[in-house]
Amino acid sequence: RLPAEPCALPARRCGPLSRFACWPGVGGHRCCCCAAAACTTEMPAAENAVYRQVLRLARQADRCPSKLVPLLGRPPRLYSPQVKKVVRAPRTRWTFVEDAIWEACGGSTEYAHPPEAGLASSAASAVRKHRRRAQLMGMGSYVGEAEELRLRLQDAADTAESARTGLAAARIAAAAAGAAAGSVPPPDLREAVFSLERVRVQDASPVRVGDVLITHPLACVFQPALDQAVVLVDEIDAQTGHVRGLVLNMPGRATMRELVAAWPDEPGEAWSKSTDLESILDMSLWRGGDISGGKGPQEDVRWLHVFDGGVVEGAREVAPSIWSGGDIGSLASQVVAARSKSSAEVFDVCSVVRPVIGYCGWSRSQLALELERGVWVRARAATPEAARVLCLAASPPAPAAQAEAEAEGSLKTIFGQVFVQKVGLGIASYHFTTEEGCYISYESAPPNWLLSDGSRLPAKKFFSETSWDPETRTFRGRVDWDPPFNGVTSWDYEMVFSEDLSKIVDGSVIESKEERVANKRSFGEDLLYRRWTQAAAHAAASAAGAEIFRASAWRAALRAAGADMLADFPRGPGADEKLKGLLNTHFKRRAEEMERARSDISGL
Repeated sequence: RLPAEPCALPARRCGPLSRFACWPGVGGHRCCCCAAAACTTEMPAAENAVYRQVLRLARQADRCPSKLVPLLGRPPRLYSPQVKKVVRAPRTRWTFVEDAIWEACGGSTEYAHPPEAGLASSAASAVRKHRRRAQLMGMGSYVGEAEELRLRLQDAADTAESARTGLAAARIAAAAAGAAAGSVPPPDLREAVFSLERVRVQDASPVRVGDVLITHPLACVFQPALDQAVVLVDEIDAQTGHVRGLVLNMPGRATMRELVAAWPDEPGEAWSKSTDLESILDMSLWRGGDISGGKGPQEDVRWLHVFDGGVVEGAREVAPSIWSGGDIGSLASQVVAARSKSSAEVFDVCSVVRPVIGYCGWSRSQLALELERGVWVRARAATPEAARVLCLAASPPAPAAQAEAEAEGSLKTIFGQVFVQKVGLGIASYHFTTEEGCYISYESAPPNWLLSDGSRLPAKKFFSETSWDPETRTFRGRVDWDPPFNGVTSWDYEMVFSEDLSKIVDGSVIESKEERVANKRSFGEDLLYRRWTQAAAHAAASAAGAEIFRASAWRAALRAAGADMLADFPRGPGADEKLKGLLNTHFKRRAEEMERARSDISGL
């Protein structure tokens, strides 16, 4: 039976003579050429409405791709630690939805890698293909699939906005608290400029030595050792298929000398004395991952350096002009030679060698699956300059020995001393020169710390009405603000110092607005001040700067690999809580699907 109307579906290879016919056993009218349903031009109102909603969300995501970063798919394959192999995940209810998310996310099956500007793939295109695919497969109802896709896109957009808002609120709160008492995050480190060759998710070529793996912003939120990590693949065992990597952006807090001294067995110390390692023993260790052999400094510490196998016997090239391992004695000798040849006033040994303790490990199939899921952005350093910046970039200062502070002896007075928070000098640091000349230093204060008239803070803000009681170790003083600072006109201080005068342990700052108390902050709780020494400066830089260096280097590596959308995604206090909520829901649903699949198998 040939109906009168021709096939009206666009973009088909149906000729003008194609007609719709009633297909027995299939139901409805379908095109005799392409088998497409005749109802396409007359889509039910409910289906049309939800399709328009999904398409609108997809277009918004294309205009702002950061909204796609929290879009999570259900991977069809997972790695099972129990059987140590890749297993097939249970089939989800919304198969076509997962296909659409896979396409919108740049080809990864779980964590989104949004296509950068200029690439053909888009979320809107994925939504159109999802509708077309659902129709061609003869699904009974498109509404359920489309509604699930709409909810997933909406959840991703809401999470991205909530993370951005939460991070902004946390920063404003920290700045407000810091403006009143100097407690602000340390300034961000300048990101190095270099470029990496990105390997796309669709590239199934095996991982090789020299590949750089950069963590997806959401992939390791619950795994601190690998969160915001930049990993260099430095060894692949051809027989066992084991892949080893070293994290490049996690400074440690101990030195090589301290590791040798703290090792319970004497062979470690004997080994350091048998080889002339004095030139590298005071280097700060870097954390290469959460796996350690526990065999001692000689076996557990891995060395990245710029000296090739011709001068350091046994060294292997793991990136362009970057070598690993080799004879440790020869390496120490090369460091001494490089120092003698350097024309710089202060030779930076970290620019030629780096000790790394710990590592990351995968089987080949496990890492390949993680790349398929989008856990990592994969890239390669194409030039020696890029490899050197990536592997031997400057780090926060290493922790210095506490002998300096101990050598100063016990103090009798606070005058002549400076007390700082971990952000260092010049950011609301207290300078006690004489009893009448004490002041707060704002020489390095952030530019957004302004008085009510828009002017900058003075470099030195002097205390008035000062007094010092040596018996109770209590200092009192007052600071008046005219014009007001954050609406506050005066601060009244009472500081109680520890017995050795090394820190402020008690007391408070009372903030007043026109003689009315507006706020009160306590020393030892809200405000943490210690006496500034060179050792304290090193320790502060190591503790406070390490996390900032880690995040800064991670974002720089993402940008170098061309993953700007991932680099710009908000991470930090206020944002991570939103992401953890999304991931908890995601993992809970996946666990429920796994349990449901087990129940079905048990029933069979």
